[in-house]
Amino acid sequence: MGSSGSVIPFFTSKMIYGVLPITNPNMTRFNISLDDSVDSSFDYNEKTIYSLQQSTYN
Repeated sequence: MGSSGSVIPFFTSKMIYGVLPITNPNMTRFNISLDDSVDSSFDYNEKTIYSLQQSTYN
């Protein structure tokens, strides 16, 4: 993935020893691109702003 905050190099280095420090094996993990992440953030912000504007006028 190559992002500056990526944990992939960390996990890759741990896999060499066969141990991955995962807090909960039942946890769902998602891999999304940086573009999808940014788009989701902007979408959430737009919905939040709209919701706040509606609650202000009602």
